[in-house]
Formats: sequence, C-alpha cells, structure tokens
Amino acid sequence: MKDYRAVTKDAYSTLANDRTIDEAPGAYKPIEDIIGPIADAVDIIDVMGPMCELSF
Repeated sequence: MKDYRAVTKDAYSTLANDRTIDEAPGAYKPIEDIIGPIADAVDIIDVMGPMCELSF
C-alpha cells in the first residue's frame, strides 16, 4: 500500500486502500517519458491525469 500511494500520489482516488487496489503502480510512467519522444510530431493541447471517484 505504501508503494502504491507513493507512485500514484498525483492521482485522485477515493478507492485507494488495500482491499480495492486493482492497478499496478509500475504501469504509470512520468509524463516526460511519454511526451518527450513524441513532442516534435504532435501539438500537445492539454495533459490529463487519472481520476476516479465512485459512490455506492
């Protein structure tokens, strides 16, 4: 849980607890690693981050 919270610290979620984790923190990459290689080929208009909120 500590590693998950550290890796996803910039993602808002009301579900982050040890019973509901369903994603691997290693799946998230720094935005620079994504944008850097494609920056010359695209016009970046906006950057969106992960967000999840569910109500029961």
